[in-house]
Amino acid sequence: MSEVQSSAQTYALGHTPEAFQRLLVQGQLFNPFTRRLLVDAGLRAGMQVLDVGCGPGDVSLLAAELAGEQGSVIGVDTNASVLHIAQTRAQAAGLRQVSFLVGNIDELALTQQFDAIVGRLI
Repeated sequence: MSEVQSSAQTYALGHTPEAFQRLLVQGQLFNPFTRRLLVDAGLRAGMQVLDVGCGPGDVSLLAAELAGEQGSVIGVDTNASVLHIAQTRAQAAGLRQVSFLVGNIDELALTQQFDAIVGRLI
């Protein structure tokens, strides 16, 4: 069994539609505070950002808005189903500067440099 499959299967809060809905509601509650934190931390236009454990993309989308079209954001998660939700949300928001990768961050071969690495509740 691969590491991605193993970590996806052992995620304590599950991968059901209800679990994904819980993540979306959680995002709505935390997003204003997260946005403020990202701004205070110096996230700004043109930055290259990595979002670890991005789930349905809340932090990735916030970071993409702050990084602007000159920047880019890569969200990484072990669950392809939740990344489908994240990608759909990014497309609906018109955020072309954000993309998503399925995989375990420990095993991904990312060659680019990042100005910021973020993760919320991981």
